[in-house]
This record gives sequence, C-alpha cells and structure tokens, in this order.
Amino acid sequence: MSQDASHREQEDAYTKAFDRVLFARILQYVRPYRAQVALALLFLLLTTLTAALTPLFFKWAIDGALVPKEAKPLAERFALLLWVSLGFLLVRGVNFAATYGQTYLIQWVGQRVLFDLRSALFGKLMRLHLGFYDKNPVGRLMTRITSDVDAINQFITGGLVGVIADFFTILGLLAFMMVLSPKLTLVVLLVVPVLLWVTAWVRNGMRAAYREMRLRLARLNAALQENLSGVETIQLFVKEREREEKFDRLSRDLLRAWVEIVRWFALFFPVVGFLGDLAVAGLLFYGGGEVV
Repeated sequence: MSQDASHREQEDAYTKAFDRVLFARILQYVRPYRAQVALALLFLLLTTLTAALTPLFFKWAIDGALVPKEAKPLAERFALLLWVSLGFLLVRGVNFAATYGQTYLIQWVGQRVLFDLRSALFGKLMRLHLGFYDKNPVGRLMTRITSDVDAINQFITGGLVGVIADFFTILGLLAFMMVLSPKLTLVVLLVVPVLLWVTAWVRNGMRAAYREMRLRLARLNAALQENLSGVETIQLFVKEREREEKFDRLSRDLLRAWVEIVRWFALFFPVVGFLGDLAVAGLLFYGGGEVV
C-alpha cells in the first residue's frame, strides 16, 4: 500500500468517528476547569439577559416620553427620559462586565486545555514504538500537534461558546417577541425550517472541505519536512526540479481545498442574510396589513 493511500485510509477512519464520542473526549480535558466554565456560563447568561433587555429601554423612551399615548407634563417626560437613560447605562455596564468576564474565562480555559492536550499528545508520541514513525511522516504529526490542536482550541473558545451564547440569546429574544406580538413572532419563525436545512447542508459541505484541507496540509508539511531534512541528498542527485514540481502540486491541492472552504463561507452568509430579509418582508407585509 502506498504512503498516500495509507494516509487516506487513516483519514477516512478519523472522519467516520461519531461526533458525540469525540465531543465527550474533548470534554475530558475541560472537566478540571468546570468551576471556571460554570462561572463563564453565568456571565454568559447575564450577557444574554442584558442584551435582550436593551431594546425595552428604547420602547419605554418612545412610548413614555417621546411619543406618549397620553399628554404628560414636559418635566415628567424629561424625568422619565433621565431614568430610562440611567437604567440603560446600568444594564449596558453589567453587559460590559459580564462580557469581559465571560471572554476572559473562556479564553483562559481554552489555553489551559490547549496546554494539557499538547502536553498529553507529545507525551504519547514519545512512548509510541518506532514502527509508528515509519508509517507516519513527521510533517503529518506536526500538523496534528499544531494546527489540529489549535482547531480544538478554537472550537472550545469560539464555536462551543458561540453556540451556547446564540442559543440563550435566541431564547431570550423569542420570549420578548412572544410577549410583544405572538402573531408577528410566528411570521418570523416561518423561515426557521429553511434556515435549519440550509445550515445542515452547509455544515456537511464545510466539514468535508475542512477534512480535505487538513489532509492536504498534512501531506504538504510531510513533503516539506522530508525535503528539508534530505536537501543534501536531493542536491547530490540533482532532484531539485522534480521535488519543486511535487511540492507545487501539493501546494496547489491545498490551495484548492482552501478555495472550497471559502466557497462554502461565501455561500452561507448571503443565504442567511436573504432569509432574514424574507422574515423582515413578511413582518412588513403582515404587520402593515394589521395596521391598515
């Protein structure tokens, strides 16, 4: 079996891993810092709550002082504006402090997990038998220790936290929307099934694209390490041109893999934006019809 075929077989084995199993294994490294994670989640709840409360201050200012439903003395309207402004600043101050605490703690936990994972991975590599290194190029192992570990760190500090934050934010905003107007909220929710389908479709495409990119990157790093460590032999047998052409092919393969990732990104955000525009158009049509 060729080396590339062996690498592809190993990569296929990784891609078949069950996501929940991998997620549970990652959480093992987070468990020692569960107190910090719990505090960060508390800050996250405060951030979500204060963000959801913010639009209410504008509602109170407009309905109570700027465009009151009932005639009020000017002094009373100014007093209401003052209290609304102070309340707004207080809520935003709490939001600032909670956002700082959440960001700091999550990044701190992420860096600690990154340190523990990198140390455990290096220790594992030091204990493996020599036959393992005959089957796995050093460049591929370097990719595992560096870029793949960094990807896990980004998942913990960015992806996982972002999903939790967005989940609570959506719940909070939906609660406020249902209180203000259940009918208009249902109009907005009409686009949710389409949004979920688009998200699942793009997720599958991006997952495959990222896996292909990591495989191409590992092959490029392996070739780079091999060429640099054997540069004297390459020059001795006048193989520079041949090695340059092979490296160029590997580099172009990596470029194509990255372009595929960019294509998915470029497709996803305009589609989501268009679905949001559809929801706004539905609000204008239905809400305007209710007023007329």
